[in-house]
Amino acid sequence: MMKYDTSRLTPRMVRALERADEFADSFGHDYTGAEHVVLSILADKEAAPTDIAEQLGALGALIYELHQYVQTSNCGPVATKFIAQPAEPTEAGTTT
Repeated sequence: MMKYDTSRLTPRMVRALERADEFADSFGHDYTGAEHVVLSILADKEAAPTDIAEQLGALGALIYELHQYVQTSNCGPVATKFIAQPAEPTEAGTTT
């Protein structure tokens, strides 16, 4: 499904876009949107945003909220192939 000019992108960014396309497909979407790109970045354990969210104790809540958003907006089954189904966040922003 890659339809991007990747000539100026790093191999890591190309993989992130490929993974975003895979997320979109797994949700049954015929487009790749920002929500898929964010999930792709969060699936990369070495990505700076993932590390920052984890350090802030917000990674679980962020993944949960993004899954909730995607589930309620024109989507198919939740993609659990790359990120396990998230636990609901607690009041402190951590997961149970």
